[in-house]
Amino acid sequence: MLAKYEEKVKGLMDLGKSKRNKTLEYSEVVEFMAELNLSVEQIERLVNTLEKTGVDVLRISDTDDDLPF
Repeated sequence: MLAKYEEKVKGLMDLGKSKRNKTLEYSEVVEFMAELNLSVEQIERLVNTLEKTGVDVLRISDTDDDLPF
């Protein structure tokens, strides 16, 4: 599972960096990683990792209904 996680993280970094403003929405991160069934804490650590690599993650949405907590 670790290899799959690392592959998905790299994919998210590439996706974020390919966007003009280098920004992902929180819901995009959650959807991209859905098959791995990560906990909220794991998603938050991932978001922090993305932000440290220069990919911003917007934690707001039109509604909060799509957030996992």
